[in-house]
Formats: sequence, C-alpha cells, structure tokens
Amino acid sequence: MKKFNKWLALSLSALTFATVGLSACKKDEETDDAADVKTPEVNSEYVYDGTHVYTATDTNDYLVKNGKTDYRLVVPAGSSATLRIARTEFVDLFKDATDIQLTVLTDDQVQSPSQGKYISLGRTKLLENAGVSINSEELTADGHRVVTKDDDIYLCGGEDEGTVFAVYTFMRMTFHYETYYYDCMEIDRVTEMKFKNYDATDIPDFKYRAHSSDVTTYEADDYDGNMYAWRLGYYGKDGQRGYWFMPVHERIDDFTQGKSSASTNARRWFPEWMYKDENDPENYHPDWFSDNGGEQLCFSAHGNAEEYELMVETAFKKVEAHLKYYTPDKYPRYKVMSFTHMDNVKYCTCDKCSEISSYYSDSQAAVQILFMNDLAERVDALLEANKDQPWYREDFQLLFFAYNHNFIPPTKYDAATKKHVPVDDKVILHDRLIAWFCREANGQTGFDEERNANLKTSLAGWSAVAEHIWFWSYGTNFRDLMMPIDSFQYSTPEMFGYFCNQSDEFWFTQLQDYNNGGGNTAWHNLKIYLDAKLSWNTSLNVDELVDKWMNAMYRDAAPEMKRLWQSVRAYQRHVLIGMFDLEAGGDGSSGLTLAEYWPIGIPEGWLARIDQAKADVARFAQTDPELYDKLCKHIEIEAICYMYIILETQGYTLSEEQRRGYIERLKYDLKWLDLEEMAIRGSSKDFPGWLSGWEATL
Repeated sequence: MKKFNKWLALSLSALTFATVGLSACKKDEETDDAADVKTPEVNSEYVYDGTHVYTATDTNDYLVKNGKTDYRLVVPAGSSATLRIARTEFVDLFKDATDIQLTVLTDDQVQSPSQGKYISLGRTKLLENAGVSINSEELTADGHRVVTKDDDIYLCGGEDEGTVFAVYTFMRMTFHYETYYYDCMEIDRVTEMKFKNYDATDIPDFKYRAHSSDVTTYEADDYDGNMYAWRLGYYGKDGQRGYWFMPVHERIDDFTQGKSSASTNARRWFPEWMYKDENDPENYHPDWFSDNGGEQLCFSAHGNAEEYELMVETAFKKVEAHLKYYTPDKYPRYKVMSFTHMDNVKYCTCDKCSEISSYYSDSQAAVQILFMNDLAERVDALLEANKDQPWYREDFQLLFFAYNHNFIPPTKYDAATKKHVPVDDKVILHDRLIAWFCREANGQTGFDEERNANLKTSLAGWSAVAEHIWFWSYGTNFRDLMMPIDSFQYSTPEMFGYFCNQSDEFWFTQLQDYNNGGGNTAWHNLKIYLDAKLSWNTSLNVDELVDKWMNAMYRDAAPEMKRLWQSVRAYQRHVLIGMFDLEAGGDGSSGLTLAEYWPIGIPEGWLARIDQAKADVARFAQTDPELYDKLCKHIEIEAICYMYIILETQGYTLSEEQRRGYIERLKYDLKWLDLEEMAIRGSSKDFPGWLSGWEATL
C-alpha cells in the first residue's frame, strides 16, 4: 500500500510539473509575427447563438444620491404570487445595496410616467402608457427586458417568471449582484449611484431549466429571505423537474389517491393491482403488462388488437379526466402529462414487441412511440373539439422517456444524405409528444470523446423523429451518492451549447439530493451553481465562474480549496479512470469502495487541505465570527465525502481510536451542517444508514 501511495504521489506531481513545463515552453516560443498566431476553430455545433444583451450607460442624473432616492416601485394591482416574489426581491436587494426602503405603489395609484420617477415591475399600466415594447413570444417565459424610457425604468418578462429574473439582471448591472449559494450573496453597498440608460434583453438559452437538489427548494409564496432557487434562475419551490407536470393518478374517480408527476409513472397509468388481478375478471388485462414484470407495460398488448384498442382508450380516458380536473385557472403550469416507463430494463419481449423492435432498427422505443402516437391523436382531437371549454389547453403535451431500453431511436442512417431518417412515417412523433432524452454516456469524460460517441448518434436519430426533445443529464453517482464524480469534465459550456443547438426547450440535471436544507458534499454545491449559469447562458467562461464561486464561498481559503478541487478531479481522471478504467454512466460506477482504489493517504491528504483551508480563514474568528462560521461550514461540507471514503474503504484497517475520531467528526459535522438526512438515507437506496453501521463497530 505504501508503495502504491509513493508511486501515486510521484505520478500526480509529475503530471503537475509537466503541465507547468509545457506552458513555459510555449511562452519561450512566442513570436511577434502576427501571422503565426491563429485563432482555434470552434465547432459550430458547440456554440449556441443566444440573446444576452446587457447595456447600461451612466447619465448625469442619479438613481441614488446621498443615501436617498426619488424613485418609487410600481407593480400591477392584484399581482400574481410570482410578481409578489419579484416585488419582494427588488425591494430587499435594493435595500441590501443602498439601505433604502423603497416605496411601493400599484398601477391603479399611478398610471402616467409624468407623475414622478418610477421603476415599473411587470405589465403595469405605466409600461403600457409609456409605449415600451415587450414581445412575449420572443422573450419566452423567462426572458426579460430592462429598459430606460425618459427618467423611468421598466422591468418586464415574457411571463411573470421572467419579471422575477429581470430583477436579478437589473441588480447585476446596477450593483454587481450575484448569488453563489443559499447563504452566499455579493452586492455592492452604495450611497450614490448614477441613473443609467438601460437597454437589456436576456433570454435563457434553454427556455426552461431545473435540477433535483433540494437545497434550492423554497415555498414560492413563503419568502424566507434568500430565495436561492429563484436567484439561480429556477422556479423556487417548483424548480425541480416536475414544475409543470400534471400529476398522474391511479384512479380517475378519486384524485386524492396514488399520484406521481415527472418520471417512472407507468405504474400510475396502469397499476397492476387494478388491471392484473385474476380475481377481478372485469378489469383483468394481463396483455397490458410486460412479460418480464417490473411494473413495465407492453405497449403492443402482446399483439392482441382488441386489448390494444382498449389500452389506448383507457389511457385516453385518463388524460381527459385529468384535463378536466386540473383546469388552467387553478393550475396554469400543468402543461405536460408524462407517461414514462419504470426505471428498469424489464421491457416486454413478447413476439409482437420483438417484431416491432426488429423492424424499426432494433429500437424498443418504437413500440411505445406507436402507442403514444395513437394516444396523442385522440387527445389532439379532444382538445380541438373543445376549445371553448374552461379546461382547454392549447399547449398541452404528453411525454415519454428516450432512455434506458428506449435509448435507441427507430431510425436508420442514409448514406446518401449523411443523415439519420425515420424507418417510416409511423414513428415520427405527433406534435403533442415530447421525447425526454436521458443521456447514456460516461459522465467523467468529455461529452464528445470517442467513448461517448453513441450519445450523438442516438440524439441525431431522435432529432429525425421528434420535434420536441427535452434533456435529462446527471452529475452524481447513483450507485454511491457519497462518492465524488468528476462530471465537471462532461458538463462544459461546449456540452451545453451542443445540446441547446439540438433542442432549446428544457434542461434538467439530476444531482446529489438528500432532502435537507444544509447543502451537499462532493462538490455538488459548485455543480448546482455551474449548472444554473450554463443552462441559462451556454457561452459563459467556466474558469471565470469557478474562480468567482471559489472566492465568494471561501474568501482567503479559495486558493487552497481550488487546489483541493483540482486534486480530487485529477485523481479521478488519471487513476480511477486512467488506471482502473472506471466509468460513470447514468447510474455511475459500482463497487467504488474497494480499498485498492483509495489508498488512505489520498483522502487523508484531502482532509489536510480542508484543515489548512479553515486555518486560512482564521483571521475572521475574532473580527467577524458569523462570517467565520459560515466559511468554515462551506469548507467542512467537503470533508464529509473524504471521511466517508476512509471509513468505507479503509475503516477496518484503522485503530478503534482513529475510527472513533472520524465517526465523531462526522456526527458533529452532519448536525452542524444540517445534513443528518445524509447519514439516515445512506449512500444509495441499497445502502442506507452507513454512519450507524460504523458506530456499531465501536
């Protein structure tokens, strides 16, 4: 073991030296001859041409002077809950920057710009009378404008959500505001600020964005003082993957029972207890289910035409009932109903499913597509015939997974055109259908590396049959949530740009998630920030984003924490992947807790960096104890991952005193950081309560 540690240390040191050496050589070879300097070509597939215009030039007038302002905030009378968030955020952030409590008026109190100096928020009468143009279709829901007209300022989004995001754009341009973490915000404190000519238009590259971390979950109507999710560009409490999914209930005669929203809900559409009970012959439909079980369905009904027709009709009746129950006036965001298979590969292999799959280029997805097209035709006819009904939704869609056994599309490659084309027109998706493409790739290597070639091939096929594609990505190891995974190597601006060029409708990343408010370990808090920024603007410089985040989160300890982050990444790439060829696809790598992968000197060295980082911020202990405590929390949260690695891989080689030391530190950290759920739920669904297991060894 010591021999391995020595070799590893030498190897990583050599790697660092080689990188520095190459940089030095390049500098020596530099020349003044401009002809020798070439701008590297950038693959156009990796660059998304988005709209992010931030113009704000100073005038001779003042927004704030001598700690006072003549401006008042104007909001629509009877504002929606979302606009109330925008109002509260503007007032609070403005006060953070200026120490001024803004006066708020409604547009039934003031309608003409000539009545004073105003900042208008949303679609006020003031906005309408000023003649400021807001094109909702171009802006989309979350896009927005910040515009100066005469001596007034107008902030408005394509929809109310966009107005919330307009607040943050205004604050960035005016006070250099930024949020990095739920307890980490930066904003200039001023007593004087010039009035600016604003002409800003910011439209997110992905129209909608979400991720699964509960750290960013807050009640939309219960303002709690930080609004982290909104400030990152998500929808607050609803910022997870299901914020506009119509729930799917098992029973349409009782909408209080058995429901799910966004994923793996085939069991809700056709529950086995309802349709696979031999003791209930009236509702017994075994042909609706996979011959492999796992709550999967047979979308061909085993070739039984009568049963297939009844299956489609039953699904249609479920859609109709849900549309009439979840009406737009009460549930305006419920625009999608998902029909997604269970999270296993027990798909049906009956003769009919095999026949269909074989004909369509061995695509299992073809079986469900044919079914979904038939269902979508009936739903479309229903909606077209009922446009005058209160439950009518023009933009209603159905969604299914292009994932797992559905990953391969029903297409073929046409050598003449060098394009993927549908096997036939029957598998071209109806316009009311969405394919949710969940990547099957090694998440610890570049998205365009050879080992991930199947990703682009599959997506090219789906683009040939689907007008509407959503994306589901990963940034954690689902075989062991506590382990680090270098998804930074995969989730680059180029990757975001590439996917956005294929479809800009929706981006979702599933990350470490323990249903607690204290944060995450294994660098997932940085992942949340980067994912939020890059899914909004795929052209941002990731190195600059990382440096800004590190400096804000760690202050004096930023250099040490960045070295730690780089060391953890280097170990994964050059040892776990390079030496042991461990991959991390959708599920991640299993068996990562083998002792041979983690010589104890490695995680111990990382813990030493953690301790050094806390020493680097020690100067705040006396001058600003609250800040010192916060910085130490930001630093120590990363230690949880490394202590877990030590206990799980080398725990039995430790003395009881050493083991007790790590366990007690972990127990203290989890309580101090509000992360106790992490130890209760465990490292994966198959391995709960790892900390209690180690306590039992004492």
